[in-house]
Amino acid sequence: MKSQLLLLSFLSLTFSLAKAQTNGKGEKIDRQAITNTNWKLYSLNDINLPSNHQYSINLNLIDLEISGNNKCHSFIIPVKMLKLVDNKLTLKTTKIKQENDEILSCLDNEIEVIHLLSQTKLTVTIIKDTLNLVTKKNKVIKLTKETNNPLQKYITRYHWKLIQYKSDSDTVFPILVDFNFKTNTLYAYSLDYTLLFHVNFTINYLKGNIQFNEVYFTNKGYPSDNFSQTIGDSLHLQNYSFDVAEQTFNIYYNNKIIMMFGITDKPNQ
Repeated sequence: MKSQLLLLSFLSLTFSLAKAQTNGKGEKIDRQAITNTNWKLYSLNDINLPSNHQYSINLNLIDLEISGNNKCHSFIIPVKMLKLVDNKLTLKTTKIKQENDEILSCLDNEIEVIHLLSQTKLTVTIIKDTLNLVTKKNKVIKLTKETNNPLQKYITRYHWKLIQYKSDSDTVFPILVDFNFKTNTLYAYSLDYTLLFHVNFTINYLKGNIQFNEVYFTNKGYPSDNFSQTIGDSLHLQNYSFDVAEQTFNIYYNNKIIMMFGITDKPNQ
């Protein structure tokens, strides 16, 4: 009987300690780790946002402020109260340090997020690599670590060599591309890694769309330059669909293949 009581006491203590290390359904709150992490908005009220509406939001739990850059402007929201009890984190924010006329150029959902974060009470939880901010009106803002996109990691791990252009898959095409998701820029190189052109893009993983902006050529006059002009012109200000197979990155227009790229290791790999 005594041994059973000891066992029950041990189990009760273990359960209490485990409960103290989590915030409800979430994980342990580490103020420094949250502050040192670059977070990206990806969901508002359980609706995932297109990639061009996903922007950086930083929670500085040391200097007590929430800041962000949503491409139409930067904002800072002071935190006037932080309470961490039994690993439950609560924040109270004040008014945004911006005048209303400075955010008129923002899109509706971007303005909504800014106002949801401002002058409110926020409950913070972490589940895996997702940080959840719940307002006092139960609006849910979800952030993910900016490097926590497995498809992005896979794409950036390699260079991608053009292996098919429209219906032609027999030609050895003298061009490969590299995706930089920090600047959302595609760089095109010749096979000797001479830069041919670059172009900024916006990618929507949910819809499988990729939209290219204006193409900038280097005009170096290399042998592949005529073909790079053709490829660059094909990307210039165009909106395509895409998918990523095991070893190919495919670009489509009206469900027809425009370009197919195969993986190739980067020079330093």
